[in-house]
Amino acid sequence: MIPECLYHYTSLSAFALILKSRGIRFNRLDQVDDLTEGKAMDLGNLGMYQFVSCWTSDVQERIPFWNMYTARITGVRIRLPTCMFKTFDQESLPKYKGIFIDPGTKHILKLNDRIGDNFIVGPLPQEFPHEMRYTDDPSLLRPKVMNEPNTVEFGKLGICKLQAWRFESEWRFRVFVAPHPVPSDGDFSDPQFSQTVSQRTREIFNLRKVSKTSLFAQINDEAFRDMEVTLGPRHTESDMVILESLVERLNPDCQIITSCFTGQIRRDH
Repeated sequence: MIPECLYHYTSLSAFALILKSRGIRFNRLDQVDDLTEGKAMDLGNLGMYQFVSCWTSDVQERIPFWNMYTARITGVRIRLPTCMFKTFDQESLPKYKGIFIDPGTKHILKLNDRIGDNFIVGPLPQEFPHEMRYTDDPSLLRPKVMNEPNTVEFGKLGICKLQAWRFESEWRFRVFVAPHPVPSDGDFSDPQFSQTVSQRTREIFNLRKVSKTSLFAQINDEAFRDMEVTLGPRHTESDMVILESLVERLNPDCQIITSCFTGQIRRDH
């Protein structure tokens, strides 16, 4: 069952940027903490083609989260409704930067943000967000993603992590990014091309790089008003002043609370 709210630990400065932009950053899968992610058994490292935003469903504050994702157990924990993003429906069939965009699809980015010089962002996957699965099975951690004759199943990536990460209770938003444009000889409808599609697919994803390292999706107005932020256990008086000032100016509906561990963790370590 999808939780009503999700939580994200981050620095106070990163939270300031979230408030100012009303946006959430998606990072490339090849830049997350777990270096084993984003690798396929058959096509190698495909982490640059998936962008993720990582959250936890754990309602209770956890000291490991504060320690791993904030500076010196300060920072903040953000709570937002799970349905936090603005979405955009593709209602027509436009040709944009040389390609046609199918109608009836839903996206978290506007059209001009979805297509760049060397990338195109796909529509929302069926599970958005999805609950991470924890396993030590190598075939799930490094799946085979090529499905002959001409399909790469990116959806198999970014859904499993080692059992050692189970404590995170992670829920993940992800979007897929493909290299663009497809090489001029990449005509999948050509029978001669289809005969060598395995080789060409490997070449496409080994040689064509996505230069973008992050994407920013907008928080919808209702979720933004329902935001709650918890100030970290080692926060200082100046941290509180800064946070109150940010919230008052940029999101006065946001509720501020202090960590349940405040006063319980030594400051001079």
